[in-house]
Amino acid sequence: MADIMEMVELSLPGVSITYQGEELGMTDTYISWADTKDPSACQTNENVYEQYTRDPARTPFQWDATANAGFTTASKPWLPVNSNYETINVDSEQKADKSHLKVFEELVKLRDDDDFHSSQFGTAVLGQSTFAIIRIANGRTYFTLVNLANAQDTVNVAELFTKFSTTKSFDTAVVRVASVSSKRTAKESVTLSSIQLDPYEGLVLQNMLEFRKLQSALTLKIILISLAGDTSSEDLRALHVSDWWEKAGFYQVYPRSFKDSDGDGIGDLNGITVKLPYLKDIGMKAFWLSPIFKSPMVDFGYDISDFVDIQPEYGTMTDFENLVQQAKRLGLRIILDFVPNHSSDEHEWFGKSENREVGYEDFYVWNEGLLESDGTRSPPNNWNEDFGGSAWQWSEKRQQFYLHQFHRKQPDLNYRNPAVVEAMKNVLRFWLGKGYTRDPARTPFQWDATANAGFTTASKPWLPVNSNYETINVDSEQKADKSHLKVFEELVKLRDDDDFHSSQFGTAVLGQSTFAIIRIANGRTYFTLVNLANAQDTVNVAELFTKFSTTKSFDTAVVRVASVSSKRTAKESVTLSSIQLDPYEGLVLQSGANHCRSVFVLVILALAVIYGWH
Repeated sequence: MADIMEMVELSLPGVSITYQGEELGMTDTYISWADTKDPSACQTNENVYEQYTRDPARTPFQWDATANAGFTTASKPWLPVNSNYETINVDSEQKADKSHLKVFEELVKLRDDDDFHSSQFGTAVLGQSTFAIIRIANGRTYFTLVNLANAQDTVNVAELFTKFSTTKSFDTAVVRVASVSSKRTAKESVTLSSIQLDPYEGLVLQNMLEFRKLQSALTLKIILISLAGDTSSEDLRALHVSDWWEKAGFYQVYPRSFKDSDGDGIGDLNGITVKLPYLKDIGMKAFWLSPIFKSPMVDFGYDISDFVDIQPEYGTMTDFENLVQQAKRLGLRIILDFVPNHSSDEHEWFGKSENREVGYEDFYVWNEGLLESDGTRSPPNNWNEDFGGSAWQWSEKRQQFYLHQFHRKQPDLNYRNPAVVEAMKNVLRFWLGKGYTRDPARTPFQWDATANAGFTTASKPWLPVNSNYETINVDSEQKADKSHLKVFEELVKLRDDDDFHSSQFGTAVLGQSTFAIIRIANGRTYFTLVNLANAQDTVNVAELFTKFSTTKSFDTAVVRVASVSSKRTAKESVTLSSIQLDPYEGLVLQSGANHCRSVFVLVILALAVIYGWH
């Protein structure tokens, strides 16, 4: 069922995270008591350890059919490789006509499509056991269908879509992606009124029927039908893509099990670096590293003894910096697993706190405990740790209990102490500094089109000049009819106007993607309109102003400032009831029609781009 679960995950909105191996259909495997490494299991016994171990999900990644699945050249990896590695591995799935990996890659491509990702969506249950996801955008309709039962199921998608929409339904669609077990192939046509799905079969269907002219009349209802009977309906939900991460594929790398580069049986940073092209090839945009910080490895990296150093088993800081550099080269982003709750009891901070050193006395959560009648002390309450047993550990050295919500060697930090908060902020600053540079914003100023942009007569400035300096520089922008510099100068003049600067103001969202700022003073009204999308947007400023003011609205205004890309010019008249803004166009409009400042009541309308007026 691995591929149909991926179909569901990658068809739904929200952030998608793939744990290493899921794209191959890798499964958990049996790990014997002798081979068990998970501390939560090791604290139990041979009879019950399987209830607590996480090791079966952490076995080495399966790269090929060679010894140890190509994970390591060592005779024995840190955990046994799953016995199915000869058939379930990257190499064999890349070569196969159909595989979990190829299904995954097609789903990632589909998810990366702007139309698919920004579409409206809804969910429903069809037939006896089929879960459906429906997405519509820009004339495209997608159906994701997954049969979750070990029996055939026949569904009528056309009938369901008729209930969703007031528009005429369509009869057929084509297969965009089919699960490994499916007998169907990509681009195959299917009749929507009767689709028979095999046990655990999954399909993503696509219809290219033009819906754009009908979208304004579209009222799509989601009919939620449970296996037991009818349920209520809900409106189709609309989505809006606002940043790269919303449609990006994220991949979790468990460093210890991803790829071993030095033959010690343990995965490492250089192994990850070598395999970065694989992440790029399967369409990932970012990857999340489970903890790589220095650690005694009681809880495999979540017990951190130094937040600003690398665990030696994984490599060095130089290895990490090389990983960052190579990831940037491939356009991959890195997410580090920040563990703020606790440290290792081997961290320098804990040693100082246990010794009551000045400045560290309250770095951790300490408590005297309860004094018993025999003079001994017991834990202050009945809290239990995540691994089982009391969450309080007695320190002979300090003669107090410390709190540990996880393993006893993972004492909780005390965030009521401002020094702890600042120390952890410094940790974040350290790692951000490893992956972020301010140099691109500090390049030499561009004065003209001469060598080094007129910044210096030296053969080489302290930082390279931007390659665009021949067109973007003071001299050329002063001479141009329209330029960023001239727009800036006009805005500064406007801001220097006493009426403008001391005016009342409000903000609103207009149309689909336009942010508006409104300012009124001494009979003058200003509108700043900026279209923040890569698509045209039509807005009705007059209607909005009527809601803002008790005075009679006016019909026109003049352009005071227009963005460089705008086709409009200063002093041009515009009709406020219908202003069409080009992609990323900006305007500052001015009208002198309002002379009723004393009766003006400004209401700030909180509008969401996604949901419109409320």
